[in-house]
Amino acid sequence: RTRQQAASMCKYCVLFAAYWSTAEEHYRRENELPSTATTFRVPDLDSAEKDVEALEYLRNTFVEGTRNLMPGVIVPASTTGDGNCLLHAVSTALWGAERMSEPLREKMYEELRDNLDWYRRIAAEYVAFQDDKDWDTILSLAAQSGQQLNFLHVQALANTICRPVVIFASVEDIAKYGEGECGVSATFLPLRVPQQLCTRLPVMLAWNHKAHEHYVPLVLAHNSSVTVSWRLPKVAFTKNLVVDGSAVDEGGLIAEYVKISEPMINPPLLNMMLQRNEEIARQQQEQLQLLQQLQKQIFPKQVKIKQTPTPPLPETWRKTKCPADGRSYDIVAPVLLGNTRSYLTFDFDEGREAAVQTFLHKVNLPAAMFRAQLLNHLDYVIQRVVTQARQGKKYQPLSSADADAHSLGVTTTKPRDWIPKETYAVYREPLNPLCLERLGQFNAVAEGGRLTSVELASLRQPAAHAAELPDILTKLVQWPPEHAFPVLDVFRALLLDKQLTDVVLQWQETQMPFVDCTLMMSPEDTSPFVTHVMALHALTNAFAVEGLREGFSRLGDAVLDRVAKAARSNEKVMRASAVNLLSNFAVNARTQGKDNVLRDRCVEIVCELLRDEKDEEVAFTAVVVLGTLVADDSIQALHACVQAVLEPLTHFITEAHTARLVQAAAQVHELLC
Repeated sequence: RTRQQAASMCKYCVLFAAYWSTAEEHYRRENELPSTATTFRVPDLDSAEKDVEALEYLRNTFVEGTRNLMPGVIVPASTTGDGNCLLHAVSTALWGAERMSEPLREKMYEELRDNLDWYRRIAAEYVAFQDDKDWDTILSLAAQSGQQLNFLHVQALANTICRPVVIFASVEDIAKYGEGECGVSATFLPLRVPQQLCTRLPVMLAWNHKAHEHYVPLVLAHNSSVTVSWRLPKVAFTKNLVVDGSAVDEGGLIAEYVKISEPMINPPLLNMMLQRNEEIARQQQEQLQLLQQLQKQIFPKQVKIKQTPTPPLPETWRKTKCPADGRSYDIVAPVLLGNTRSYLTFDFDEGREAAVQTFLHKVNLPAAMFRAQLLNHLDYVIQRVVTQARQGKKYQPLSSADADAHSLGVTTTKPRDWIPKETYAVYREPLNPLCLERLGQFNAVAEGGRLTSVELASLRQPAAHAAELPDILTKLVQWPPEHAFPVLDVFRALLLDKQLTDVVLQWQETQMPFVDCTLMMSPEDTSPFVTHVMALHALTNAFAVEGLREGFSRLGDAVLDRVAKAARSNEKVMRASAVNLLSNFAVNARTQGKDNVLRDRCVEIVCELLRDEKDEEVAFTAVVVLGTLVADDSIQALHACVQAVLEPLTHFITEAHTARLVQAAAQVHELLC
């Protein structure tokens, strides 16, 4: 293999290739086969290539008691049907691959050629004619690749590899055609080789079909603990075999040459495969442990809910006043949110689930992580309060010492961006109701800049409360980045209305420039995903406002850095938001001074996005942006990357895409050319 090919291979593929290259080089140099004492076994049953026809044909052949040993213990491995299947099967059974089939054929041919008189003698009744022409045919079949071989060649193979070879057939075919050299199933012993030079563990082969035209190796599963009691068929070519002037005893020959229980020696290939599987298993175990650790961090172990019936209330029962809202409830259970104490309130005429759900919504905690803990905590406080009340004791769950001792500790107070992606507002849409709802939830835990209930209500109809907006915006910009995405959605929506845009322009003159404020509220490294989306939407609408463009002249590089990262995101909504911003930029940015540099950068971002974009909606918007930019001859970046753009445009034109994308790409392609 070339170095380039080797560079793309895993280390085990490199090892396999090196092993076979070494084995083949050794054979060419020394004219020796690898050790024939090895026995291949399947390291992994699931990934083993099984011969489906053989599984069906041999379905009743290897049954012990009520158990069929195929394919759970005995595996008929697939071999290539190119006329060399006998050699492929033996090569696979010995070494685990078909790579040594041709060397086996060469050695088998040499065995037949050099010991032809011995084979003439044992096959006197097997070969129909005993003239030289018939034996020339037998030798010719052995020498030529792709020629199908017969049982005499199997006998020569047994002598070549110095191991018994057994060929199995179906129970039905054995009953019909018999065993031995004239049947369909036989045991071939290396009778020409001294026994002390032979390996006694047989090589097991089988036909894969009743047509008896294709051999497959029968290999065992490596991890199987089942001992197979092979029933060996009749030994072939013993009728004319004479030892010391007398006929041989078949039973004695099998005892001398065959030992089923002989230990198996792994070929180097199997050892490498087992090593690879062990490493894969170790890597999978490490990945599983890492995943379990992450799951424990993301989803703390759920506490089992053990709700008990509420004891009967005493006649003197009194409700408790909650410090948070001043209202009285049957139960006020303290909950520590980090360093802040909150209160889970409950009345006996409402369900516990409903009370917990209301609390989760109020403090913005995910139900999947905290529902069970809060239900158990509420149940604990109910039992404690009611039991002490029935005993005439005064329970004060809100006193400092008692509250600290019996509060449920919750480690997180940061609201998350738990809003489904399908509800993300597009930059031209009005205020998103879900974002307004989330704004109210975050407002409940805001440490600074908290809005009043009247101010929250005014945001649902901002045009009718334009006079209150400057004060509301001043409060909202004090919120930390983890709370910022509903605030940024408010900014985005305000810029869609001319009257409200004027309010924003007046506000930024006394407070902070709008672009600076948007970037400040969505820091790149720490902001949630949805915050970046809302920030891009807010900046997109700001491009269309004359009084806000000054911020882009000062901070254009920072904005486009943010856009470039969004354009490389794996999330479609992020890439779409980036392209929408570039679209407004292309239409509204000035074409003089520093803006020319920014437009060059804009072209580079669009070109990079188009090269890999698979979504047709995003691609269409990007092509339109590019078309808008192409109309301006002052953009130098087009000259540098025109070839890079033509390729994706040509792809959009020639491949199957929506009609409007094809048309837009064709128009921009023509302009560029």
